[in-house]
Amino acid sequence: MKETKEAKKQSTKESVYTKKQDNTQEIDAFAAISLVLGVASMITWLYPILGVSIAIPGISMGIVTHEIRRSYYSLIGIVMSLVGIVLSIVKMFSM
Repeated sequence: MKETKEAKKQSTKESVYTKKQDNTQEIDAFAAISLVLGVASMITWLYPILGVSIAIPGISMGIVTHEIRRSYYSLIGIVMSLVGIVLSIVKMFSM
């Protein structure tokens, strides 16, 4: 009877581990999307409305991803999106 309980615990641990791996791949995709949106906001800051509209989803995806799993991609995406927003706002008010 002990063997069956231990076997159940082991199978439960394995299934949780495989679920975490699947979830991690999804989170890495969101971190990559945040990074891409951050780069795009750095490029499009010359058009302020476009730059801000690209940077806001980049920040939100980066924050959600960074809270779940601390990855450098999400952190870099957040920083680049913030810089894109700041540059867009400076450009908007300098016109």
